Amino acid sequence: LAALDEALEAARAVSADETAEEAEVKAAQEALMQAIIDLKFMAQKDSLKAAYKLAEELTADEKYEEATLAELKGLMEEAAELLEDPEAEQAVDAMGEKLTIAMAKVRLAQAVSEAKALKAEAYTEASWSAVESALKAAEEVLENGDAEKAEYEEQAVLLRAAMNALVEADAPK
Repeated sequence: LAALDEALEAARAVSADETAEEAEVKAAQEALMQAIIDLKFMAQKDSLKAAYKLAEELTADEKYEEATLAELKGLMEEAAELLEDPEAEQAVDAMGEKLTIAMAKVRLAQAVSEAKALKAEAYTEASWSAVESALKAAEEVLENGDAEKAEYEEQAVLLRAAMNALVEADAPK
């Protein structure tokens, strides 16, 4: 923010100087634009840092299977490099999005794993049918390499809702 304040102050000074030449005006304008771009880039890096921190927490959680975390961990390595690279302006925003998508995918994969561990015979046919349907849809989204974050999240919510609605079958008498 200090760089923006300095550039703005310099631009004001040039603007107030009636004897300023065109080159000075142009230089002040370019410095102001660069300060604005740098500020935007800082905000993007802050967003990426936040996504990275969430990814660290998710990968540290033992409830997720290592196999489902592999893609996310690879992206985290790339993100760490981008965070250290002062020239990585364009890739930073895209990496934040990739990390959030990968985290949503991990959460859906975990829900699928949990659903597959359930035994159909333990639940009523009607409630199990809902889980099977949600599981099939979730697996299709996982197989789609181009799924968006919202698709992963929606399927995870639907699958968890179906699992939460399971009704235990009556025990034999």
